Amino acid sequence: MSYKIAVVSGKGGTGKTAFSISLFNFLRSNLERSKVTIVDCDVEEPNISLFLKDKTKFYHKLITQDVAVIDEERCKFCKKCSDYCAFNAIVVIPRARYAKVDSSLCHSCGACYLACNYDAIGTKQYVAGEVDGYKISSNSYMYEGRLKVGSPMQTFLIGELKKELPQDDTITIYDSPPGTSCSVVETLSGSDFVIIVAEPTAFGIHDMLLVRELADNLDKPCGIVLNKVEDVERAVEYIPSQHRNDFLGALPYSVEFAWNYACGELSYSNEERLKESYFKIFSKLFINEGADCFKR
Repeated sequence: MSYKIAVVSGKGGTGKTAFSISLFNFLRSNLERSKVTIVDCDVEEPNISLFLKDKTKFYHKLITQDVAVIDEERCKFCKKCSDYCAFNAIVVIPRARYAKVDSSLCHSCGACYLACNYDAIGTKQYVAGEVDGYKISSNSYMYEGRLKVGSPMQTFLIGELKKELPQDDTITIYDSPPGTSCSVVETLSGSDFVIIVAEPTAFGIHDMLLVRELADNLDKPCGIVLNKVEDVERAVEYIPSQHRNDFLGALPYSVEFAWNYACGELSYSNEERLKESYFKIFSKLFINEGADCFKR
């Protein structure tokens, strides 16, 4: 059986990646007979590999896409292709007999091919980024996508990254980019459960509700975790009443944890209060039998 969990946040800096890695470490330690895979879908700035020291790279692939290219000898400079392009990737200047496609903006949608009546549009390969796979232990793996600098094709690369993942029985954790953009929608697609990591501030709760609405629109069941909380016992009071059934628990604010995290270390195992909070949250999700470990 396979199961996919997406860990998301409405804004950056909530501790989403720290939670994803902690969940990954917890599962691979407690599910010896099941494979666990963590996937860094924040392709603009992947950083999970920094926290997994004992890893061995076993897979690498350049991700390319077919982008449009204009044959100026055939082109009549009618501008029909640029009018059809929804991404403003085509510039046509009839008087200068100039027609070019910006490869970094082309989404390979094919609209320009259909628009052109003169067979003047072909394709070429454009590198959007790369995918790497790492083996962490006998039952755990990590994959990451790394976007080409300057490319706006985050959503495309995330989709291609997910295609490269093993399809056998495994629990997969998607560490999502922050926010509610198209790249987040692509990360959530195909997931079985969504965990939203939020901060206990007006800004944090506002953005948490935006992600919650996105998950509702995608018909995804959710759980909510509050991070960096001063009073863990009263943390649920930050959650609007209509969403309190989704509350999984809270993690206490810790200067030491933040310091060690900035140095590429996860130190919750050395802090009893933080360790206990993580365990309570994971206990709500985890059943100590096989791969079917999530109640929702």
